Formats: sequence, structure tokens, C-alpha cells
Amino acid sequence: MLGLVTSLATGAVALALFAGCSGGPASSPGASGSAASSAAGSSGAGASGGAASPTSVGTAPAPSAAASTAGGLSRKNVPSALGSFTPAVATPDSEEHGGFVPNGTPVRALDPEYAATEALPACSSAEVKVPRATHGIAASYSYGGKPGSLIVLDFSTEADATTWFAAFTKLVRACPRVGLEPVITATTVTDRRESAGSVWTEAGYIRGARATMGSVQSTIQDPARLLADVRSAR
Repeated sequence: MLGLVTSLATGAVALALFAGCSGGPASSPGASGSAASSAAGSSGAGASGGAASPTSVGTAPAPSAAASTAGGLSRKNVPSALGSFTPAVATPDSEEHGGFVPNGTPVRALDPEYAATEALPACSSAEVKVPRATHGIAASYSYGGKPGSLIVLDFSTEADATTWFAAFTKLVRACPRVGLEPVITATTVTDRRESAGSVWTEAGYIRGARATMGSVQSTIQDPARLLADVRSAR
């Protein structure tokens, strides 16, 4: 989940977009000018002596604020606290995957195409394929200037949620340890690990077709207490 907290928190488990580069040789100014002259001479506009119409340049619409609901998920599905951490208004600077427009609440909708992948721990360079979530929300928390996050994912089936959870816990076992070994059952996980130079305590569980995972930047938060708070989510 820290893929969303440390990479949910700039941004999360995070996706990297790579820009392609062209390797072709650059055209010389002379060649470009010759090609342009040839194209103008062969065009209808060039033959008639008319000028080409200028290309209109529009202004891109401003991005809308992130929704605060997704499917049946909303703030009612978010615990009132994660240990000492309480809900805080989400901003791009406090989320791992920045770039969204804040909506003035602690909760924002996640893109279902990427939510299930972004919520995975970034503890392996190998590609991990997981079922796609149907809906997802992220909630921001804070305490003493440190961030926390909660992610709720709905899947189309209970089997999909179970498959996703198995991938999550497998990655957790590969993460750098900080004093505590992960405790994993068929439906719950608690963990403390290092990520990007910070220590995170996290807990999560699945119930039916829903997965709920909480993570806070803390070396002293009790994982069992955190799990109890995460399980209090509706």
C-alpha cells in the first residue's frame, strides 16, 4: 500500500510512466526547407496563391476536483482514526501519487484501472498482475505532521479480493523489516517496514469482495490496535 502512501501518500506500489524517444536522424535545415517548399508548391493553396488557414489554439479545460465517492464507497467507509492519526484534508503534496485536484475532504476516489496495483507494496521489481478493482477510495490521515492513509477496494468477486490479498501479503514478506515480522492470516495482515527512509506500520483485512488497508508513518503505533481501527471501517 505504500506504493500509494509513500511514492497514496507521491503516489503508490507505484506506477511509472516512460516517455518514448525517437532515434531517427535529425533533418538538416536545408532539407527541411526544401521539403516544405515542395509541399507548398504541390498543394492547392500554394498553386492558387492562397494562404493556409491558421490553426486555432484552444485552452485545455481545468481538471475537476477528485470525487469523494466511488460506487458505494464514501467517507462512511472510513474509520474515524487510525491509532493517533485522524482524517486530514487530502492535498497533492500529502499524497504519494500527486497531481489530483483536492476536493476539500479527506477522501478521494481512485481510478479503478490502477487502484488495485497502486495499493500494492513497492517491494519487488517483478511485474505483479492482480485483479482490477471495480471501485476504490483513499483517505488521508495525519498526526504530528506525519502522514497516514487508508485504501478501500471493492472487487467484482470474493475470489478476486482473495487473489489480490495473496499478492499483497507475498510482497509484504519481501519488504525491508524494521523490528517486527509481518503477521499474516487468511484474511488479515499487520506489518512494520521501511520504505524510502521512513518506517511505516500497516494493517489490513479482506471481507467478502472488499479489501481495506491502513498505513501510518510511525515507529510506535501498535499494529494490533491499527488493525482494530482498520476493521472498524464499514
